[in-house]
Amino acid sequence: MLFTGHHELRERVAKTVAAAPPAWSAARTAASGLNIAAAALQLRQDEAKDRRRLITVTPELRERELIMFAAVADTIAEALSARGVEERTARVTAEAMVAAFRVAFELWGDQPERELPQLVDEVLDSLRETLGGSGG
Repeated sequence: MLFTGHHELRERVAKTVAAAPPAWSAARTAASGLNIAAAALQLRQDEAKDRRRLITVTPELRERELIMFAAVADTIAEALSARGVEERTARVTAEAMVAAFRVAFELWGDQPERELPQLVDEVLDSLRETLGGSGG
């Protein structure tokens, strides 16, 4: 039950990436998909936070969560590649963006009064700054 809805969420992310304007960078396109995921989780805030607490204390569930995040990164990379983004660029972009999303998700657990989509945007902004402002 903890990972219910994972496939549907990946589908929504893929559709959002596919529908992004062609002029958008790979990073901005990937971010749009992750913002959809953040908004969906925000709507289920109590359930997501209970899930987070359980995963934090259960090594097997942490491992499964990592597999889930890897699947989301694969979904984003495939969607970016389908848009014509070179495969290596698609993979690096997807992995970096999902890593940023994971940081935002963890911060959300520590700052329950914050909105997850806002935290995702802030962490993605930090990533862009760290990389020299590229990808926006």
